[in-house]
Amino acid sequence: MSILPSRTFFWLMLVPSLWLLIFPGRTAVISTIAYDLALVSLLVFDGVLSIHPKTISIRRIPIKSLSLGSWNRIGWNIRNGSSRTLKMVLTEDLPEEFERESDEVFATIEGKSRAEVTYPIRPTSRGLFKLGDIHIRYRSTIGLFNRQIKIPCEDEVKIYPSVKNVSHFELATHHRRLAQLGIVSSRMLGKGNLFESLREYVPGDDLGDVAWKSTAKRGKMLIRNYETDRSQNILILLDCGRLMTPKVGSLSKLDYAINATLLLTWVAMKQTDNIAIVAFSDRIESYVPLTKGRLALSKLNEALYRL
Repeated sequence: MSILPSRTFFWLMLVPSLWLLIFPGRTAVISTIAYDLALVSLLVFDGVLSIHPKTISIRRIPIKSLSLGSWNRIGWNIRNGSSRTLKMVLTEDLPEEFERESDEVFATIEGKSRAEVTYPIRPTSRGLFKLGDIHIRYRSTIGLFNRQIKIPCEDEVKIYPSVKNVSHFELATHHRRLAQLGIVSSRMLGKGNLFESLREYVPGDDLGDVAWKSTAKRGKMLIRNYETDRSQNILILLDCGRLMTPKVGSLSKLDYAINATLLLTWVAMKQTDNIAIVAFSDRIESYVPLTKGRLALSKLNEALYRL
């Protein structure tokens, strides 16, 4: 903890100097000494009136992960145990890969109360990062000095690939608005194994698809229609080589490829398909075996955020 004189205190310190310049003499010296003693007494009184650091409690709001390239909100839980209103400025030590709109956050906490203070940040790189110490600064009651306190508070946070597009499509699904995005669910008829329906024979149809029993019953040639198979095995090969490192806008080519991979995984999850991924450069960087369901997204996030 450190105590820094305020601008008000410096101006008050200049008053006796000006007094001596304008009215030199013994009387002015005595007046200056009396003034300085009064100012020191006022400073001590200000310290007694001011909020004691022990009455302030700050904890970082727990966060396990953040989304790459998106604005995420982080912050602190603050408790003011004093009876007076606390006006403070907060900042914290963040990695260089985190963008923020402002280095300082201003907060006002009423006496004997708690508050949650948050602010936006945007990670620009995937990986595991450390959030550092919290720094707070607040003025004394009269305003003669500022208290500055450093609170040790190191936490680790994972920066996952952006799931913004996935969230966008999930929300559209919830509100039944996928058609407005150009996504229409339709049955794919073809050489799958799932029987879908019967239809009349058209010249050029494969005779192997003729439903002979139904043809005999109805007296006309009928063909079986099949849906394309579900629960298929899908393998994604993700190139992590040096040609994928250049940035396009705020993200690298690899980031865009990873975002597309997550979106494809979400589509496969909805179709109950099994999905696996191999991320490679001149060697295998990461491998996720065949997985399906919501577990696939979480497994891919864990595998891809370190790339």
